Amino acid sequence: MEAEGAGPRDWFEAYLAVVDSIRDELARISRRFDWYELLSPGRRAVVLLDTLEAEVNNGGFEQYYGNSSGDGAVLAPDSLRLLGLEELAALVERANGVFGEPVLRDREERDEVLEDLEGAWESFDDEFFRRKPEEGDWAPTVGGRYIVAHPGEFFMDG
Repeated sequence: MEAEGAGPRDWFEAYLAVVDSIRDELARISRRFDWYELLSPGRRAVVLLDTLEAEVNNGGFEQYYGNSSGDGAVLAPDSLRLLGLEELAALVERANGVFGEPVLRDREERDEVLEDLEGAWESFDDEFFRRKPEEGDWAPTVGGRYIVAHPGEFFMDG
């Protein structure tokens, strides 16, 4: 794939080709945790963006932190910045800050803390949806554009 002349359809196809393979790779490593830190920065960024967006779209930040997706919450801001999503990175940092400590890696421990934070996520959800791009979701556009621009990070023949 080449970045020159690539457009939204190319980005979407690249995104589809890559995201599921990254998830499969993580599942082969562990069924209990998503070891995002074992991925290259670009692969980590694309899958963390996809995970954040899917979870918040479906059930807000409460769902994001309540599911295994919260395993990558601490890594998400730097990954989002790699993709050029500074404002989204800042939003996730503020949401992470609600925990008062770094977001807990262990989901059971995180769930205990989440029980005390019920209702804390509405303003984050609102801001997330206000910032969403007009052309749709960030993951297939921004993530796909990054994949097309950096094929060597994602494809053996890139």
